[in-house]
Amino acid sequence: ETVEGVAVRRVGLKGRGDRHAFTLAALPAAVSLARRADVVHTMTYNAAFPACAAARAAKKPAVLTVHEVVGDKWPLAAGRLAGAALGRAEDAVLSLPFDAWAVNSLSVKQDLAARGKPEKDVLCAYPGVDKALFNPDAKKARDRVRKELGVAEDAFLVLFFGRPGAMKGVEVLISAVPLVAEKAPETRVLLVLSPDPRSGRRRSERVAAELPGLVRVLDPVPRKRLPGIIGAADCVAVPSLGEGFGFSLAEACAVGTPVAATRAGSIPEVVSGPHVLVSPNDPADLARGILDVRAGRTDTAPEKDFSWDSYVSAHEGLYQRLLERDA
Repeated sequence: ETVEGVAVRRVGLKGRGDRHAFTLAALPAAVSLARRADVVHTMTYNAAFPACAAARAAKKPAVLTVHEVVGDKWPLAAGRLAGAALGRAEDAVLSLPFDAWAVNSLSVKQDLAARGKPEKDVLCAYPGVDKALFNPDAKKARDRVRKELGVAEDAFLVLFFGRPGAMKGVEVLISAVPLVAEKAPETRVLLVLSPDPRSGRRRSERVAAELPGLVRVLDPVPRKRLPGIIGAADCVAVPSLGEGFGFSLAEACAVGTPVAATRAGSIPEVVSGPHVLVSPNDPADLARGILDVRAGRTDTAPEKDFSWDSYVSAHEGLYQRLLERDA
């Protein structure tokens, strides 16, 4: 099929385990398509092996986008045994012989440098934020959106939105809620959660159900509605245990809603506007940060300009350098 002018060839897989089956199932198509390509570009994790093999077979330069290096945090994300296995898999992917690596933040670039990737072979380009949607004008609908959500005008509304994966720290936030509510009973927490991963979603719903009246879970909303919800919040919580860029953080900052976020990964370099940074995986410190936002005790940082045009241009430049090198 063609999506917005881009030719897409899908590998038909059904049932659970599709991600992992894709690693092998995609290889024939990848080898065939690589012969007609100038550059092969893939990303972590499951597509890395077939893409690298296809590029080597076709003698084409290959680029790997690394969104995040989880490293020693895998046990926190997946448990001790599964975390150990996933850590070894990540090591295997990052050791593949790509010609260049692309990352979304200096934090990830530093992680790759620690694994021996030469600085000249690693492109750092921040993704873009749609400023037409995510901007301070979203706050103008605050009263209407809060009414639609059933949030009292005098409530202190804390918002989390995104994936309920363990690395996103949703359960850390839920654990912090009673500590916040003890000192600020008017606090209400809204979790706008994607359905995947299903295990994380179920866990978050189960724990949130133990705090009726304080925590509410919503399904994902249309993208055009999201800025209004961000603007209606008094604080956006970003309790990530690690972060390669942090779209929810960047979007909240673009709207201008104060954030309580961890110091994990890229967050200190991406955050802007009013904010409080706290220790990751620490409910008490997160509660302290949220209460500091409520009291107006925030730090501030200059606005960051995250542009898709700059992101695209940087990647085009990388492709050109690889082709000139191999000419």
